[in-house]
Amino acid sequence: MRSASLSIRGQRPFNAGFTLVELLIVITIILIILGMTLATINYSRSSDRVAGAARQVQSFIAGARSRAMYARESRGVRLFIEQDLGGSPAGLRTVTTLAYISPGGTWAAPKDSSLIQLERIDGNGDGKYDDESDLITLVRGFNNPGWWNLKRRGMLFDGMRIRIPAGTGSWYPISVGTDITNPTLDITNAPPDEQLLSLQVPYGNDGNSASKTRVLPGKLTYEIELPTRLLPQDPSVLPDGIVIDLDGSKVPNSWRPSSIAGAYSGYMDIIFSPRGNIIGDAAGEGVLHLYICDREDSLFLKEEWVAANSIAAFDSAVAGGGYFIPIDTLRGEFSPNVGSATDPYFVSDRRIVSLFAQTGVIKSFQVNAFEDSPSALGIATQPFYFAETGEVAQ
Repeated sequence: MRSASLSIRGQRPFNAGFTLVELLIVITIILIILGMTLATINYSRSSDRVAGAARQVQSFIAGARSRAMYARESRGVRLFIEQDLGGSPAGLRTVTTLAYISPGGTWAAPKDSSLIQLERIDGNGDGKYDDESDLITLVRGFNNPGWWNLKRRGMLFDGMRIRIPAGTGSWYPISVGTDITNPTLDITNAPPDEQLLSLQVPYGNDGNSASKTRVLPGKLTYEIELPTRLLPQDPSVLPDGIVIDLDGSKVPNSWRPSSIAGAYSGYMDIIFSPRGNIIGDAAGEGVLHLYICDREDSLFLKEEWVAANSIAAFDSAVAGGGYFIPIDTLRGEFSPNVGSATDPYFVSDRRIVSLFAQTGVIKSFQVNAFEDSPSALGIATQPFYFAETGEVAQ
């Protein structure tokens, strides 16, 4: 009736609508909600990727344990450091690929060259061998023990282990070294009749300083641990952008480099016995913790920490049981470029895959990313708390 009345009077009918300002307000609200939704989805997808990678690592390592128990022979997993493709050198301290391996057994020299002689170095250069720095680190083989041929075939290299005496003694990591008193015995050049290895860890305690001599009396038997071999199964590659950060992992010291400039060992092996427990270097840790995280967080935060606190400070932070695992929310603890009071840096989801050496059990846990000391500079002080106590994160 109203429209008809207005039309009769010659006036236009009234039509309800939105102004331009109202439209802009509605569009702005929609964009804000959409942005928040996408951020939530992206964070959720990132969390799923990290959790999925943790399950992948857990399953792959458990597969090695199952293979060892089924075959009744030792089996294991080798961790491969990320390849340097011209990116950050910190990438050489992360793992992206795992492969199944089988131990290579041990090697002993022929019977006529099966004994070795242990010798001491002149650590302080005083021409004597009675100081605490004059350690037993030289191993001399006789009658061409075959070490040169092993090296030539790629079966003898730094970091391998020798057992002295064979069968009952302790294992020592070795270096393919040179006899500083006689360079012609360097096995890197030719196969001389006498050949030399160096122990990276000094040989035992040999009594008081008064009785020390350069050459220890008597000769000993030995055996050298041969390299492991890769099994034909396809390796496991972590999802793109996800890594195992070794600087945040609890691994054997023999795997670690001496500084941030160095790379981790190329022979990081986790070996299971036919009974399902972990053996070898990894067993000495009791429990291994592999820190799985976003690659961008790993590299960016590490580089920022080093830039703000120096390489020496970083080495100190990850030495002696320290682990580079940042807390969840960073507000400038690492450097002015990492978070602020009004715009903090939120670290992506992280996981810990734990391996218990005695039982061979493999589990996945959340990180306890809590800092209880300002001097920690944004690094979690007890990152493996949930893994070691069995408690569940809230």
